[in-house]
Amino acid sequence: MRTTKLLNISEEMKSFLWTPPKTGSHHAVTVFSCLPFTFMECSSDRSEVKRKSNFPGHFHNTDLFDGHENYSLICTARNPLTRLVSAYKFQNQVKEISPKGFKEFFSNYIRSTSFDYFLSGTVEVPRVPDFYVRTESLYEDYVKIPFISDSNLSKSGLLKELCGKLKNESHRELDLKECYTDDMIEYLYEKNRWYFDKLGYEPKI
Repeated sequence: MRTTKLLNISEEMKSFLWTPPKTGSHHAVTVFSCLPFTFMECSSDRSEVKRKSNFPGHFHNTDLFDGHENYSLICTARNPLTRLVSAYKFQNQVKEISPKGFKEFFSNYIRSTSFDYFLSGTVEVPRVPDFYVRTESLYEDYVKIPFISDSNLSKSGLLKELCGKLKNESHRELDLKECYTDDMIEYLYEKNRWYFDKLGYEPKI
């Protein structure tokens, strides 16, 4: 079991980053690479550093460290309805996991730990984030973060340009009507009600 902490963190901005799976994590790493964020694998008090880089790393968990309360937490987010379809498409690129399609995937995976993994950030929250960056409103959410709105990244127009570019095919328009029944949507909503409500997602297509 890993005992060290994995962090994308900025001492200058007093902030750290959480990018759950299928929430535009690649895109977020690109954006935060333009800001003073670094990757660290370290002890909880950060006195012992096992690995470190001058750029944020791409991983999906976040570890809480000693004194994290003094840092803001930024979390990427996505509508659970599109997120789960994206997870299905991603897994199928590697190996066909549900020959009968998404509904079979949904039925199988709601009983597995993989389901919770792809909805991490909705099912379990180690700490409620201070800022959310939703894939559906990237630019608008980024500029709500004070140190980003005041940065050269924003003022130069580069942030808006980056937010206009899709990093992953799975972020393209998805035909949700072919994927979900009303009962499936109701299940997702009940399992993640607080997430839908807090981030303004509607449990409907």
